[in-house]
Amino acid sequence: MQKRKIAGKLLDAYKMGADYVEFAFKNGSHLDLGNVRGLRRESLIFEEIIEQDATKVNEVYIPLLNRPRTMANGLINPNEPQSQQIYITTAGYQGTFAYQKLLEILCMSILEPDKYFVLGGTYMIPLKLGLTAQKQIDEVRNSPSFSPASFAREYLSRWSDAPQGAAFSSSVVAALRQVKLIELKDKRSDMAVENNEFYVICADMAKDGSAETAVGVARVIPKEHYFTYKFINLLTIPSTDYMEIANEFKKLVLTYNAKLLIYDANGIGAAMRDWLNKETRDKQGILYEGLGIINPPDNASKDLRKYPKEKTICYEIKSGGKTGEEIHFFFFSRMSTGAITFPIKLSDALSLYSQNKSFTQMSIKRQKHFLQVYQTMDKAEMELRNLDIVNTSDQLSNTLKIVRRDTSIQKDFFSMMEYMVYGVNKHFELDYYKKRRKMSKGLRQISFFD
Repeated sequence: MQKRKIAGKLLDAYKMGADYVEFAFKNGSHLDLGNVRGLRRESLIFEEIIEQDATKVNEVYIPLLNRPRTMANGLINPNEPQSQQIYITTAGYQGTFAYQKLLEILCMSILEPDKYFVLGGTYMIPLKLGLTAQKQIDEVRNSPSFSPASFAREYLSRWSDAPQGAAFSSSVVAALRQVKLIELKDKRSDMAVENNEFYVICADMAKDGSAETAVGVARVIPKEHYFTYKFINLLTIPSTDYMEIANEFKKLVLTYNAKLLIYDANGIGAAMRDWLNKETRDKQGILYEGLGIINPPDNASKDLRKYPKEKTICYEIKSGGKTGEEIHFFFFSRMSTGAITFPIKLSDALSLYSQNKSFTQMSIKRQKHFLQVYQTMDKAEMELRNLDIVNTSDQLSNTLKIVRRDTSIQKDFFSMMEYMVYGVNKHFELDYYKKRRKMSKGLRQISFFD
């Protein structure tokens, strides 16, 4: 920079005031920041336009472009675009000033392609150039502590839907209702699980006399980058007797040989821990062994019975505060990628199975029992479509709150589904891909290619 000399004294190469600073360089250029009203500029670069105030951009900065850029000879080049504006930003939320500016420039690039253009990119570019590592990308993608919406914005340049209004549209849920073949308790024993697939059971606990415990069983299928979830059974337990509910859980664990039992431990739901951890008997006198708790709170661990690893499968979810928002974001991410699929509509199931000879030969009672899962999913879809997203006044933060539009409709199945996806990720998924990466790296190190 060009240092200043005043009254024979050599001063710093910049001028600084309370709200203004100017830097002078030896090549004659200047850089100033701060209060710029009334100045004259030939071009502007907006770094992170998503963080800029729309009023200042439109009323303070853009009016600075009030003179054309001259060449060294003082003349104006008629072929040079004047008053250039360059906008650089991370993707953000739709409906914001930055998003509207993006659409404006995109439209103008069609009308006047010689003057306007838009460039975008994903993490694939720095990945191919060695500026980031696949391991880092995978860890961020699979981490529930990193908002999926943030990953889409930061790594994929995808502008998030403005998080307001209905959480799930009918078209979104309908597109995910793909599971034709359900796996009932009395039909599961002869079904083999291949390719590292396993079963997980999850429940949102009934907290009062009018509510029912919502239970889901999913076949979890590891894919290239993340697990997928195929819901093959949905049911309710119409009881608030936790011993009775614990017995039902243990029956399901035995039926599906489940690797994980996830349950809501908020409030009085924490009492389920004791019933699961000890032996219990049902009304017919059948004895069920206790199960180990994977993540009990510190103040309860000393009172719990210890079991072998294969019997320690109970995972507690407490969804308050930031953890609740984390769970919401993670579930929305998996829904948006199509990683979660549900049983088809009851009407579609009726149409499909009415052509099946073995189904038509069943008794009416057996048919109703078989179709109950599809009917329960119809109820779960109604719950999903009844949810609204609110509490997003600060669109640059990841605050998220789910409320019911009609308070007479519960959201138990929604909670159960998101607890399952979050719990499996925390206990299985992150470790699964971490081990895969280590194994892959080891194979590369001992392999030679000609």
